[in-house]
Amino acid sequence: MAEITRRRYIGGAGALLGGLLAVACGEVEIRYVQGPAGPAGPAGAQGERGATGAQGVQGESGAAGQTIVVDKPVTQVVEKTIVAAPNTKVVMWTGFWRGGNMSDRGTGWTDLTNRWNGENLNITFVLQPVAGQGNNTDEKIISNYAAGTPPDLVHTAYWSGGVYGIRDMLPELMETFIRHDKEYADSMDDFFPHLLDSSYWNGQLWSLPQETNADLPYTNLAFVREAGLEPLTLGFTWDEWVEWMKVMQTSLGDGKETGKWAIGHMLNTVVWWNLVFQAGGSIFNEDRTKLVLDSPEALEALQFVSDIHHKHQVAVPHRSYYEETGKERPSFRKGQIGQFYETSASRLVTWAQDIGGLDNMYVTPSPTKKQPFVANFGQNTYLFKTNTQQMEAAWQVMRWLTSTDAAAHYAAVTMFLAPRKSVLTHPEYQAVRENVPQFETFVQSLSYGFRPFHPTLPSMFGGIGGMLSEAGQNPNANLKDGLAEVVRVENAKLAKWTADNA
Repeated sequence: MAEITRRRYIGGAGALLGGLLAVACGEVEIRYVQGPAGPAGPAGAQGERGATGAQGVQGESGAAGQTIVVDKPVTQVVEKTIVAAPNTKVVMWTGFWRGGNMSDRGTGWTDLTNRWNGENLNITFVLQPVAGQGNNTDEKIISNYAAGTPPDLVHTAYWSGGVYGIRDMLPELMETFIRHDKEYADSMDDFFPHLLDSSYWNGQLWSLPQETNADLPYTNLAFVREAGLEPLTLGFTWDEWVEWMKVMQTSLGDGKETGKWAIGHMLNTVVWWNLVFQAGGSIFNEDRTKLVLDSPEALEALQFVSDIHHKHQVAVPHRSYYEETGKERPSFRKGQIGQFYETSASRLVTWAQDIGGLDNMYVTPSPTKKQPFVANFGQNTYLFKTNTQQMEAAWQVMRWLTSTDAAAHYAAVTMFLAPRKSVLTHPEYQAVRENVPQFETFVQSLSYGFRPFHPTLPSMFGGIGGMLSEAGQNPNANLKDGLAEVVRVENAKLAKWTADNA
């Protein structure tokens, strides 16, 4: 089957949202080509009375050859015209909405909504908070879909594609839209591969990347200078990192006395996952049916977390220490912590302002054990099954939201990382990279980033977080047994989920 293309017409009320599907059906035209002449015949018999016989007549030509020549395919054009109702409204829900107001992360969505509505008369794009009952976004969306009141689009965590897809709530995007949209299909290679891969589940494309992030250590350069250190650059090892933190902690004094620490936010699931991958480990087996976090690499990462808290005493203590002593917990923003693992976003600028400006802010690249590594989490955009005309209108909005121009503006406003490679050289995004050079470390991390992916990923944070909490609080914790128990419990839940959704 040859390439499928779609022409698109977007205009005033009642505009055509479909077009002509040109389907090359692979029919061939057959030509018969004359074969070569046969070889000459043998010499004739010798004549009587000694005369030499004449040479035999040349043999007949060989039979006509039947060589098949494939000319360009015969194309059949199948009309598929979809007419949108006048003033079609496409509703998108986003979790970046708190207390009736858009959060600072949602500012980019307000801009995109205004841009679309200022340029398109036939489709109105409406942004709303996630509606309905439930404890989380997935529960609310599932309940609304079951009640027949789903949104057209949703902006939420990238791992939710499997959650919605296995419930038949989403059209498969490649088959339904992209394969009929040559312009967009040609742009698919522009997505960073590890971000696009996490938009699939069971081989089906359920969503498209909208933005991503990276967790790296924000670093207060004032502390670095006071300790006589140099900022760490890509390639530094765990051992080098420990020695660097110990020098900084010596400069800051005994943390329990001064309230200042070399590093914070290390009892965090995402940070530990980063360490596991840096050590050469992984979260899941190859087909994502089993957790493999009871590996030597995972235990090594857990031991590292324990050691910087108890053996080296360079990390902010467990929260229980502050509950027991009544002391105020230190803060990077108050100039009390040298390094703090956090994600890429506009906080890079606001936090820099808190510690004396961008001259005091540095983003440390990933540490290395066997490899540098940083998890790229983030959000995707989803399109929900409704009626044909409504889904086609929603696709027009979705394809624009995930285009280079729209993604560049959104990423520039929020200072998230962009999902498309072309965004990196877009003028709006280039301005951010030039005005905030510290952001470049986040951008470069896309080259060694990865997205841990499974529909049940959020449910694992609780058990893993409890294990990390125990490691940070108790210097005598049995790390190996604690890790094995968490993996046993989580694997039991994962096995049930896999069986239920087979």
